[in-house]
Amino acid sequence: MEDAFALMLAGALGSDLVLVYLIGICPVIAVSRKLETAAGLAISNLIVVPFAAVLSYAIIERLPSSASSSSLKLPLIVVTIIFCLYVLANIGAYVWPKGYKWLEPFVPLMTVNCTLLGVVLLVLLEPIGAAAVFLAGFGLALGYGLLLIVFSQVRERLAAAPVPRAFRDAPIALLSLAIIGMAASGFGSPG
Repeated sequence: MEDAFALMLAGALGSDLVLVYLIGICPVIAVSRKLETAAGLAISNLIVVPFAAVLSYAIIERLPSSASSSSLKLPLIVVTIIFCLYVLANIGAYVWPKGYKWLEPFVPLMTVNCTLLGVVLLVLLEPIGAAAVFLAGFGLALGYGLLLIVFSQVRERLAAAPVPRAFRDAPIALLSLAIIGMAASGFGSPG
């Protein structure tokens, strides 16, 4: 179990999806203009990702190990993610109606979110049990959410800064994300 907690911490602090794996750049650029939208997507990911990862793990573990079943894995993961997302959204509507109203706009975005698929695929690369898959998914979603929230604050400051016209909005956001990525990696070489 200690390995599972180490996986969670590594996912949250050291294996950021955007900065390390380049997964989820589009949602980061799209929703990070305001803290409210970034926090909404971060919370949505934090709720859905661990459960989708465990459900995908449970389904894939029960598949026979053949060439035909390996080609079924990706479509099954996608269907599992969508199923899990909508089940949790419907449960959320009954359990916490006020919070669901706040998170409701993120349900369609989460359906096509490459981050969800990326996290589940990363977590399932070397599955070591359902608890480890849950914690690793939670850690990766937590790290992604932290980056979203921090980057939304950077973007809010950039919106008020005197940025040249050619660099406004997405270009300056991508440059800022690249600088944050270099700082996170310690400006080290990739090899």
